[in-house]
Amino acid sequence: MASRGEYLCARLLAEYLGFTFVDPEWCVCFDEGGALDMPMTLRTLGAALRPLQNAVIAGFYGADMRGRIHTLPRGGSDVTGSLAAAAIRADLYENWTDVSGLLAADPRIVDGARTVKYVSYRELRTLSYMGASVLHTDAVMPVSDQGIPINIRNTDQPGDAGTMIVRRLPEGETKYPIIGVAGQSGMSVIQVEKLMVSDESGFTAVLLDMLKNRQLPFEQCLTGIDTVTLVIRGDLLEPWKEDLFREIREKLKPDYLGLTERQSMIAVIGEKATDACDANVRVLQALAREGVPINTINQGAGKLNLLVGVPEDRYEQAIRAVYAAID
Repeated sequence: MASRGEYLCARLLAEYLGFTFVDPEWCVCFDEGGALDMPMTLRTLGAALRPLQNAVIAGFYGADMRGRIHTLPRGGSDVTGSLAAAAIRADLYENWTDVSGLLAADPRIVDGARTVKYVSYRELRTLSYMGASVLHTDAVMPVSDQGIPINIRNTDQPGDAGTMIVRRLPEGETKYPIIGVAGQSGMSVIQVEKLMVSDESGFTAVLLDMLKNRQLPFEQCLTGIDTVTLVIRGDLLEPWKEDLFREIREKLKPDYLGLTERQSMIAVIGEKATDACDANVRVLQALAREGVPINTINQGAGKLNLLVGVPEDRYEQAIRAVYAAID
């Protein structure tokens, strides 16, 4: 039932255009557990599409070896398009949607946010993870493995150039050091303090095992000389909160155990963002000028992004301040 809308739409479009209809039931392959079989899909999909000059393939679903239909998760039609591009080793994967590319900030918060001309696969993954909704990261992986660029275009405004998602910037193109700002709300911050924790072997590992045993993922883990700070989605933490805190007290015996709820995480993203000597300074100064409290700061060694935690009720104010500072 879930797949028939895509099936019927593709059949109608193929009939209208006079193109060959390709049913993904025969060439998008799943294992019996319902997981996509990528190697088999690329082989069978390539064999189905390569002989055709033009084709319409339904998105969102496929089948296992027993013929049982399975659907792809969020962004499934985008994933099917990416698989098709990878299967035929296309020069370009055009993804037509309702916006003219990727914006540097959420347009619901920042009026007139600029369109990003070029973005790397890594930058897109981070933006998507932090809430940007133009293209799901699962739709990037099949083509990124082969270095196939993606062009996000606007169906209603076909003359717009859109955004190019690439592995490397074309020669001669100038790229913004910071390509955008995105964020997530609804976070909780757990702070565990214990004197001499840096000298206590396995302290952080034990703490993370407690999360693993509850299948409780964390967004960030920040460590200091005597502290470990965890950022976790509040809705996931809530059912485990009392039980988790009880085990932390019993096994780790912290000097202090604190919880700060209703937090937002803001990511300032760019392959060269933190190489720009004043990028971080501008971001922090902008938040200070607006009087936005900064509860956490995290920058990985890969220097892809700067993550800043702020109170949830100051989230939109913080996004606007950071965008103004980096644009």
